[in-house]
Amino acid sequence: MICPNDGTQMHQFNKEGGGVSLDDYYETWEIKVCEKCGRKVKEFYSVKDVEA
Repeated sequence: MICPNDGTQMHQFNKEGGGVSLDDYYETWEIKVCEKCGRKVKEFYSVKDVEA
């Protein structure tokens, strides 16, 4: 993720994160921090099966 304040690449903070994986659903999250300005965010990623 890119920091919206200054355009710097954000990195995972203290290996904080987690997730869940089920048969038809997958979600992860992690705390990201900008090393330049100190901004912290919680980034989510989720996937759900759909029928085509």
